[in-house]
Amino acid sequence: MSVLVEVEVGADEFELGRVFAGLESGARIELESLVPLPGAMTPLVWIESGTHDSLESRIGDHPTVTAVERLERLSERSLYAIEWALDYDHLFRYFRDNAVHLLSVTGSPETWQFTVRFQTHHALSTFDDYCENSRISIEVLRVYNHPEQQPDQAFGITQPQQEALMLAVREGYYDIPRQCDTKGLAEQLGISDQAVSERLRRAIATLTRNALMGEQL
Repeated sequence: MSVLVEVEVGADEFELGRVFAGLESGARIELESLVPLPGAMTPLVWIESGTHDSLESRIGDHPTVTAVERLERLSERSLYAIEWALDYDHLFRYFRDNAVHLLSVTGSPETWQFTVRFQTHHALSTFDDYCENSRISIEVLRVYNHPEQQPDQAFGITQPQQEALMLAVREGYYDIPRQCDTKGLAEQLGISDQAVSERLRRAIATLTRNALMGEQL
């Protein structure tokens, strides 16, 4: 039976993350697809940013990027095709060489979250060993068999997301007026301010989809 895994990886841990590390804090990146080309793989990515006019030059200045093209522009985000040297990226090279299925990839200049399908638990263990040997630090947020969801995952949110959300409620983050900020929550959780914001955002989005909109994982 296949297994689905959600992992969080720092942007400085893999090459594609470093490509976007120069974007302003608060920028959002979402991988739409990977287009295979001879000797390369072109990501199609949606980028939500307040400074689109300079995005192409900032991304294109990275030494592993050979071309950047904006394919579509909406009011708040744009779709880009990026030609990039995959062989420098140990994480995505592993995904390609081992036919790993990427179900969703989202990121920011600081952290990225991957939802990945492995064919077996052994394949997951092999990936974990590879990351350790390649010195790629990953945080496993959630592991569940597909299509059966583990019963301890309330409405699909991960344990770290649930912990952050419950702490935010207890500390008065959602009170009016607000009784704490993400910096205070980050200190209690032992993670970065940005990571707290992302966990809360993902938790609320997942709760809304699964509890109110009736979507299923």
